[in-house]
Amino acid sequence: MAYLLYEARREPGETAVMCWQAGEALDRLLVQIHPNAMFVRAYHASSHEDAMQEHYDAEGLGVWKRVPGVSDIPFTEQEAGDQHAYLARRGPLSRS
Repeated sequence: MAYLLYEARREPGETAVMCWQAGEALDRLLVQIHPNAMFVRAYHASSHEDAMQEHYDAEGLGVWKRVPGVSDIPFTEQEAGDQHAYLARRGPLSRS
């Protein structure tokens, strides 16, 4: 089973935490739309549904409700390998 890294970030002064699948395209986008967002936590998930439940658990939000009509497809080893290669170049996020 393949797992992908997800990162939770928060804008200064905000209570809501945003949860994102770590990756190069998203890092570029976040610099534009949430340039001040600070790293909160990271976790691994085997699918989108798994990631959302992890996020809900961490935030104390209860049970994630699946989006109707959207299948939960497990991540592939190829996706995990691609993400791992990018993260090796990028390095870890800072908490500050």
